[in-house]
Amino acid sequence: MTYYAVRPHDLPALLADLARQIVNASGEKWYALVDTAFDHEGKALRVTGNEGLALYSQGQLAALSGVSPVLYALPTGNSDQLQHQLSRLLHHCQARPMLSFIGSKLPASDLRVSWQSLLEVETEDQERYLLRFADTRVLPTLASQEKIWKRLAANATAWWSIERDGKLRDLPLPLLPEQNNDPLKIDNYCLAKLLRAGEVDAMADYMGNYFPELLAVRDGYANYEILEQVLTLCSEQSVFGTTDQYALGVAALFTDGRLLNAPEISTWLSEKTWGEKGIEDALAEFMEDKGFS
Repeated sequence: MTYYAVRPHDLPALLADLARQIVNASGEKWYALVDTAFDHEGKALRVTGNEGLALYSQGQLAALSGVSPVLYALPTGNSDQLQHQLSRLLHHCQARPMLSFIGSKLPASDLRVSWQSLLEVETEDQERYLLRFADTRVLPTLASQEKIWKRLAANATAWWSIERDGKLRDLPLPLLPEQNNDPLKIDNYCLAKLLRAGEVDAMADYMGNYFPELLAVRDGYANYEILEQVLTLCSEQSVFGTTDQYALGVAALFTDGRLLNAPEISTWLSEKTWGEKGIEDALAEFMEDKGFS
């Protein structure tokens, strides 16, 4: 089972906040964007009276419609239906990074059309990747990349994401939105940013498979903060091997993050004295010497 490094949201509070803000934002259409890839081999979302519109509907991506992001038009003119559908969405997506909300003047079909050229990106090496902007772990990073965001949010009047900490975040809209149907190409710098954004989740999932007891003592967002600090420290001290990074991650979780705040840890990592012995044994000795074991 995949581990998600997120904190469950406060459903009653978030429901009330969303309903109030959507009702007060008159003159706009409102949508829920759901990444149904998180439901793969699990229970599919069913929203009474709302079939949703799959984004993967054309060309080769149509074959992936079963795991497509889906756009649900929200019934803003009926407060009871709005409350019911928001409650259903929030319940289904609880503790999974798969739900955001978008305001737009466009109908759902036009919004879907506007995104067709953005469902995949092409790198400098002509490799193509799905741009999973319905995954709210990725969405904040996309919002920080101007070349992507000025096109992705060009038709949005608001874009609210449920963040890792369970709070609703109003993402800043692009200053210069761009209407462009050309294929989206990104440079290596942007690609590196997107890959780096997924590294903590890859480590968290590994920990969930092999060291679940180390994650169980705190919520997913707290685990994320510790593992993010691990990768930041590794980058600062040029510790790039996955084995070394994950060993430090295990130790950091075991000490509830205290190891990362030890004054000597940065120097010890930079010296890389473990050599052929391997970091696991050397780190165990370091921790015992510093009173962490």
